[in-house]
Amino acid sequence: MPLCSEAAKNLPLRGRDEASDRYQESGDRASNACWWYGSQQEGGVGRRDESPHAFVEWDLKRSSSSSSGPTDNGTFFQRQIFDTRAKEGRPEPALGFGDAAYWRDLDNPTEDPGTNCSLNVLDGNLAVRVDLGGDEHPPARCEADARKIAAAAIAAMPG
Repeated sequence: MPLCSEAAKNLPLRGRDEASDRYQESGDRASNACWWYGSQQEGGVGRRDESPHAFVEWDLKRSSSSSSGPTDNGTFFQRQIFDTRAKEGRPEPALGFGDAAYWRDLDNPTEDPGTNCSLNVLDGNLAVRVDLGGDEHPPARCEADARKIAAAAIAAMPG
């Protein structure tokens, strides 16, 4: 799993907050999350926006070394989790990459302030989430931006 510092180079985003990068690994799971912020000029001084305009997360489930059944299989386990979450979203059937995808329901603005779209893509034992918002990703082009970023995020994974 690439770190944000490695993967971000391949994503069409600017303004990553390196201090917010999060990498976690334990047992059969690894996850990586990165945030990108816009900035504004006020009185000649640059200021970072309060809310990120982009969030990208990679979540990898590995098969355990004692694979004795389907629940020990990382791809099977990731698919179960993904399918459960996808039931509450809108299917995205025509990405052209990944095994399945859905748009997360954003009907609770207090949960996702400033988020205009949220795409989740399953690719084998990898799930990628792309949340976009702010002026950088207005509603009219948010989904197109998310598709491009998700494709780049999956391509950033080592073969």
